Parts: sequence; structure tokens; C-alpha cells
Amino acid sequence: MPVLRNAEIDAAEPVRVGLRPMRKQNVRLDQEPGRCIIHNYGHGGSGVTFSWGCAFEVAEAVERLLCPGRAHLPGRCHESARP
Repeated sequence: MPVLRNAEIDAAEPVRVGLRPMRKQNVRLDQEPGRCIIHNYGHGGSGVTFSWGCAFEVAEAVERLLCPGRAHLPGRCHESARP
């Protein structure tokens, strides 16, 4: 990203490329209580392995936000069903 071209890096160890963010805890995949924010991060080196399952869970959470109270089957949420 051009905006980072002149960024200063404050790191105690050498910077390596290809690192993926991770957490000491498990992956965070949940909805912010009372908000339309869905967290999906902290996969670390398992990002590719977890990507499909996490993507399906996020899609289901978005569908619940868009179509509250409806049966949550793929493709069942339509414009007319939105609040």
C-alpha cells in the first residue's frame, strides 16, 4: 500500500513478511452485542484452513441481521423480507 511506503516500524525483532495475525485465545468469530458488527479474526497460520467454515458462519450471522425471525437457509433472504 502506497500510504505505508514511508511508515516507521517499531519492532523489537526483525520484520517478516507473510505473517498472519493471531490471538493467544481462539479465533474470534462473533457479533458485537447490540451492534451490526461481526468479528472474524485471529486465525494465524490456519486462516486458509478455517476460511470456508468461518465464511459460512459470518454469512449466517449477516443473514440473521438482515432477516430476523426467518428460517435461515441459504438464499432465503430476499429484499421483501428485510425490515
